[in-house]
Amino acid sequence: MTKFNMKMAALAFGVAGSFAPLNSAFADAPLWKVNAAQSGIYWSTTWTNQPVTGNFNNFSANIKFNPDDLKSSSVVVNIPLNPIASPSREAVDNLPLKDWLDTKAFPNAKYESNSFRKTGANSYVADGFLTLKGVKYKLALPFTLQTNGNQAVMNGKVVIDRMKLKIGLSSDGKGEWVSRNVTVNIKVTATK
Repeated sequence: MTKFNMKMAALAFGVAGSFAPLNSAFADAPLWKVNAAQSGIYWSTTWTNQPVTGNFNNFSANIKFNPDDLKSSSVVVNIPLNPIASPSREAVDNLPLKDWLDTKAFPNAKYESNSFRKTGANSYVADGFLTLKGVKYKLALPFTLQTNGNQAVMNGKVVIDRMKLKIGLSSDGKGEWVSRNVTVNIKVTATK
C-alpha cells in the first residue's frame, strides 16, 4: 500500500475509500500510508436471493487528507480485481467473465477524488469517479473518520448500481438473478 488520502472506497469495487488526523497545525493535506492488514474493500449483493460476498484487499491508495483543508485533499485508489476473493464458487467463476467484470481486459478498477465535503462531526463525502470495466462512474462516497494522533480509521459505505457500470447486462440485464445493487463497505487504517 502507498500513501493515503481519503478512502474509496471502493468497489469498488470497489472504494476507496481518505483520512488524516484532525490537527489544524497542518496547512497542507498530509500523506497517509495505508495499513494493508487492517484495511479492506468488501462487497455484498444477492445471487438467486442468497447473499454473496467478497473483498478486494490488495488495493493501493495515494491519500492526502486534512479535514481542516479539504481543498488540498485528494485520493487515488487502485484496485486489482484478480483474483476474485469470495466464498461463492459462482462469483469466483463468473465475475472475471467478459459480461461481468471482464478482468482480462480490465484487470484494475480506480477511484479518484479531489472534492470533499464535511457533512457532520467526523463525517464527510468524497465526490469522485469510479472507473471500472472502462466505464467512468460518478460516485459520491460518504465516510466517517476517527483519528488518534498519527493514526486514522476511515469507514465508508456506498451502494452501486451494477447496470450503470455495464456489469452482467447480457446474462442478467433485468436483475432477475443477481441484484442490481452492490453494497461496498470500505475500511482504511492509515498513518502519516
